[in-house]
Amino acid sequence: MQTFSSDGIGIAYLDEGAGTPVLLIHGFASNVATNWVDTQWVKTLTDAGYRVIAYDNRGHGRSAKLYDLGQYGAPIMAEDARRLLDHLGIERAHVIGYSMGGRIAAFLAMAHPSRVG
Repeated sequence: MQTFSSDGIGIAYLDEGAGTPVLLIHGFASNVATNWVDTQWVKTLTDAGYRVIAYDNRGHGRSAKLYDLGQYGAPIMAEDARRLLDHLGIERAHVIGYSMGGRIAAFLAMAHPSRVG
């Protein structure tokens, strides 16, 4: 996995395939491998012709661990998703969230509706 800086926070992500982008946001106490790779979602989507972007939320997986609880709100975590899209030069993506990832996706859609397909 690669990393980028989201407002100074190291976020690990994968970017695979080509085509229409799909952003995958995992659930609480999980990571990209558990929610999306091991379950074959990344393979299924890339085989179907999509560009798949998935990232470990802050405090999860290979991303930075923070010790200030105020840094874990869904609106803040939605900005990590938006910054990842910016980092990759993606204007608009389909977004799939699982559990906590669904909440983050909802905040992303509310704050940046033009970015979510």
